[in-house]
Amino acid sequence: MRALGLALASLALSGCPFLVSDDYEIGDPADAGADAAPAACSDGVLNGQETATDCGGGACEGCPNGSACVLARDCLSNLCTGQLCTP
Repeated sequence: MRALGLALASLALSGCPFLVSDDYEIGDPADAGADAAPAACSDGVLNGQETATDCGGGACEGCPNGSACVLARDCLSNLCTGQLCTP
């Protein structure tokens, strides 16, 4: 059990994206979709902490209206309503 605790502590210190990062708490990696790779913001793939393809999530530019969001900063309009960017 101690080894598991040390392994989790090591992951936390290394910046594992499935722990806690930049206002986003990510639980089970299976629930994170394509969240295994860091966001490239221009690769045409939903990855990293992007909330929609190549936008949102704190690392990329905000998303256009109608895109998925979690926080207001995920949107170009800075307004996230019902998990969608709105004008």
